[in-house]
Amino acid sequence: MKTEAYRPLPGVETGVLRRQNNVLVNIVRIFRHAVSSHSETEVAEVCLDGAMSLTASGRGLIGSAGEGGELRCLASAGWPALAAGASIERPLEDALHRLIASGATGSPTAQLDAGDAVLAVPLTSAGVPQGLLVVARQRRYDPEDREALEALAEQMAGLLAHRRDEQGRRLSVERALRDSEERFRAMVEAVPALTFEADAEGFNTFSSERWCAYTGMTMEETLGAGWIRAIHPDDLEAAAARWTEATRTSTLFESQHRLRAADGSYRWFIGRALPFRDASGRASRWAGSLTDIDDLVRAEQALRSSEARFRQLANAMPQLVWTANADGVVDYYNQRQAEFSGFEESPNGSRWAPVVHQEDRAATAAAWSHAVATGTVYEIEHRVLRADGIYRWYLTRGFPVTDASGRVVKWFGTATDVDVTKRAEETLREEDRRKNEFLATLSHELRNPLAPIRYALELLSGAGHDEATARPIDVIGRQLKHLVRLVDDLLDVTRVASNKIRLRRRLVEFGPVLEHALETVERDLQAAGHSLSISTPPAPVWLNADPDRLAQILSNVLLNAVQYTPANGRIYVDASVAAGTLRLSVSDTGVGLGRGDLDRVFQMFTQVSGVSRDGLGIGLSLVKALVELHGGTVEARSEGSGLGSDFIVRLPVEVGGQATAPAMNGRVERPAAVRRVLVVDDNLDAAEMMRTLLELDGHEVRVAGNAPDALRVAGEFGPDVGLFDIGLPGVDGYELARRVRADAALSAMRLVAVTGWGQEEDRRRAIEAGFDAHMTKPADPDAVRKVVNGSRTV
Repeated sequence: MKTEAYRPLPGVETGVLRRQNNVLVNIVRIFRHAVSSHSETEVAEVCLDGAMSLTASGRGLIGSAGEGGELRCLASAGWPALAAGASIERPLEDALHRLIASGATGSPTAQLDAGDAVLAVPLTSAGVPQGLLVVARQRRYDPEDREALEALAEQMAGLLAHRRDEQGRRLSVERALRDSEERFRAMVEAVPALTFEADAEGFNTFSSERWCAYTGMTMEETLGAGWIRAIHPDDLEAAAARWTEATRTSTLFESQHRLRAADGSYRWFIGRALPFRDASGRASRWAGSLTDIDDLVRAEQALRSSEARFRQLANAMPQLVWTANADGVVDYYNQRQAEFSGFEESPNGSRWAPVVHQEDRAATAAAWSHAVATGTVYEIEHRVLRADGIYRWYLTRGFPVTDASGRVVKWFGTATDVDVTKRAEETLREEDRRKNEFLATLSHELRNPLAPIRYALELLSGAGHDEATARPIDVIGRQLKHLVRLVDDLLDVTRVASNKIRLRRRLVEFGPVLEHALETVERDLQAAGHSLSISTPPAPVWLNADPDRLAQILSNVLLNAVQYTPANGRIYVDASVAAGTLRLSVSDTGVGLGRGDLDRVFQMFTQVSGVSRDGLGIGLSLVKALVELHGGTVEARSEGSGLGSDFIVRLPVEVGGQATAPAMNGRVERPAAVRRVLVVDDNLDAAEMMRTLLELDGHEVRVAGNAPDALRVAGEFGPDVGLFDIGLPGVDGYELARRVRADAALSAMRLVAVTGWGQEEDRRRAIEAGFDAHMTKPADPDAVRKVVNGSRTV
């Protein structure tokens, strides 16, 4: 290929091309140097050097417009008074702007040396003034110099504007980073922990003021590996190993160790550090904290010490000791429990179930579930299996342990061996049951002979007698009453002991009941020669009570006063009402009560010390039981032996009572109609006396001594009423009643059980067997007349 010589473009002068080329060369040189410049000032210096080189100027100046509009020197050469960064005074600024506006050359002020030519052009980028460019030399500038400088100034303005924007963004980022760092440091210092930072290798680069203040170390002393000097010697090796492993694997660091304080003491801290990861996932730096947990650690140590003492104490106790969590799961038992049950493994919440007797498991589980659900005390008696296969009775109790808010956090329990006591109680209950059976049987056997005596006495009392005969009959009647009362009390003792007394409450007026009680003791009062003083409220007093039991209470208290007051004594009965309570006081001038007697006077089979009186000593114990069943109280008072006594009964009053009190034990009129009556009793005397008593009233009576004869006679006789004893030979009275009810021809017969068995259970069985009524021997003759005449109540 043939190379041609360079020829300039037609019509373009060589000088112009040379000048344009110089402009381009300076622009390229400026841009090349500006790329490596780091600030606006450095770029301005490169630009100024290019402008002075292009115009062959000896001095130059670049002025930049500030944020407030003022002009400051960005770069200068040859003018010491205008150093970079200095403000350009207003007069000079105005002169330069006039020079630019006129397009002339020359020195605008003496400050720029009047002997030099000055050329000034504006620096404008995208129509926005950025400043001005000034050059000066001894010879004058021509228009081509101005054109070249303006071309260069246009590129310089854009470059300076770009650099200024870039520097502004950098400054903004640096300011944001500075603000973020300041906020971070403030937050770090506000955290109640000791904070630190480390580099990728784990060397400390920063420790917070709190860290330094606690340890007494300076920041410089903590840098690198200096921080380890604050760790307790016993904890240093483990803490350093964890830190090394964490920095090696870029994983979480956590350590619990003691840290020395400025005063030389040590406190427990938990240290944690997290890595900041780079793009590869490796830690680029670390940020961590140490939190004071000394109080918690010492509390845990104290708790462990307390638990150790608890376990020592629990193992020393004779009881089986256990604990459970808030949900009721057993988490501990003592050594004695393990030895007793043969447990070898750790506690298990359900392990107790197999060692509890099968018959007691359901009740045990229900009681424990209820306690856990309600947070109440757990208590139960059950049989627990011993390791040798023997069951023993235990009283197990569990108490909830609560926090300050009352929430259950733990259960503490014991199981106490009560096997001996339990078996003793069972023995006592069995003995008590046998005693009650004996007393009931005894009362039954005593009632049987009393029945014919009572009926015979009733027959004798109805016949006319002279005074000599009437007195023995009266004595027999009084003593028979006393004997019946003893038998009744004896039977009631068994009822009290077995909790079988049931009250038949109704609204009853107190006055008539008191009168009836006084009538029962009237003969005893007269026989002893006592005087009686009575004071009662003027208005009727109503009680919600069992009238028979109320009469028994009053008569027993009155009879006690009669018996324990020497002949010709005085007895006072005072009844009053206050605050909804009836207060009945029965006081006397009798033998009185010593301190020992006051403490036990209401106990069963108790009699006053040193005083011999008839009776079994059970009357007052029955009074106490019956009064309490009525919701009342009874107390005894005495100034001492020989000074009389005062028995006070208190019973709640029913307000607004309107019922009419029934007549107490009144005589029954003879029947207007004749009844056919079948009397069935294996005690021939009792049966014959009953027949005679009823025949005198005009009734037709047949007698049978056993069930087969009774059924035969009933079939022939067609009785209206049957009075059946229960304890018949062979077929008893219950079965006899059932057979009568099963016979269509006899089923309408009115059946009454007349028996020595007088317990509530006996009454219930009689009704279930088909009897219409139940009477206890020796039945009151008037009550017998009432039931034969058709009364539905006895």
